[in-house]
Amino acid sequence: MGWEEWQPYAYKNTSGEITGLDIELVSSILENMNCQLQLKNMPWKRLLNDTKEGSNDLVSGASITEERKQWGQFTLPYRQETRALFVRKGTSENFAINQLQDMVSAKFKLGLTRGVYNGDAFAKMMGSPEFKKLTQVVSKESINPKKLVKNRIDGYVADAISGSQILRDMGLSDKIEIHPYTIYAADVHVLMSKKSTNLELLEKFNNSLAQLQSEGKLQAIINRYLQQ
Repeated sequence: MGWEEWQPYAYKNTSGEITGLDIELVSSILENMNCQLQLKNMPWKRLLNDTKEGSNDLVSGASITEERKQWGQFTLPYRQETRALFVRKGTSENFAINQLQDMVSAKFKLGLTRGVYNGDAFAKMMGSPEFKKLTQVVSKESINPKKLVKNRIDGYVADAISGSQILRDMGLSDKIEIHPYTIYAADVHVLMSKKSTNLELLEKFNNSLAQLQSEGKLQAIINRYLQQ
């Protein structure tokens, strides 16, 4: 399986070991199949191309697209990707946001990261000048927490798990919280190369995944990363 550095999903720890949420989840599923996992570090675009060509077998953290269906097969979802709304600690109750339109009514100053997908509904909302003028776009996710604590924005959108990791790294976990309103959530799958894997392996992987989900073992791993 190829992997690209993205904390806390896949990274090297201080001991030089490759670890992370996706690494642990996929490893657990494969170990339950008595299958050995070998890891190769490479950029995302090359990772997808090598999987398409069959020199790489698996990609974790994959969303389903029609193009990828042509050369790959998707497993059952093994976790969800959640784009969360981060706000200053203790201010969630100040913003009664139950839909994107509520941000316009509240004149909510929203921080975004350039080039990140936040769902079809959000993309459509960005077509509204009224909504778009409330947004501020930055090049790095780590910029928005700094802007938030300085009251330059009211909140920002980030991946729930990696966004929480960034706050821990910056020492801001006690100053920022996740608002109850979820911006976007979608299933995440493992993508298998059609050239180097087959339907039998896909079925075995899905059976192992379903077993560990029913036993609560995958959720226990996810909870550990959410609570770190």
